[in-house]
Amino acid sequence: MITGDSALRMHPDAALSLPETVAAGRARQGIAKARRAVEFLDGRSESPGESLSRLRIHTAGLPAPAFQQELRTGSGVFVARPDFFWKDPGVVGEFDGRGKYGADAPGATAEAIHREKLREDAIRSLGYEVVRWTWRELFEFDAVRTRLDDAAARARRR
Repeated sequence: MITGDSALRMHPDAALSLPETVAAGRARQGIAKARRAVEFLDGRSESPGESLSRLRIHTAGLPAPAFQQELRTGSGVFVARPDFFWKDPGVVGEFDGRGKYGADAPGATAEAIHREKLREDAIRSLGYEVVRWTWRELFEFDAVRTRLDDAAARARRR
């Protein structure tokens, strides 16, 4: 799935031919699994962590979020484009890989963290709850699910 998401991100037009390609193999072993995989692919995933997060969200039975949804103020000013967004109840989900924090650029980490904190504050000022998770948590997703459920409950109380 990670490879498929990446391929669709680089070649979005390929999404148009995938269903036909899979249909052509209708009698082959494993075609039902291939069909389900193709239906689940999404080129809006911007990293392997986001792709795996989508799978974990799905297998946890959570509602499907919007991907890369732009959030704006009431006057239309751009605030953020989070990885995952559940409009109802009002929860933003962010996969945090180390690359976003300048792990490959010494000295950049503090500035990247500062920018990300300001961004998160701006999202919260719109009234949304924010839940973050890391690579390790993708393999222990029950804890993330609990945080997402708790955030949804808080958002609904507002």
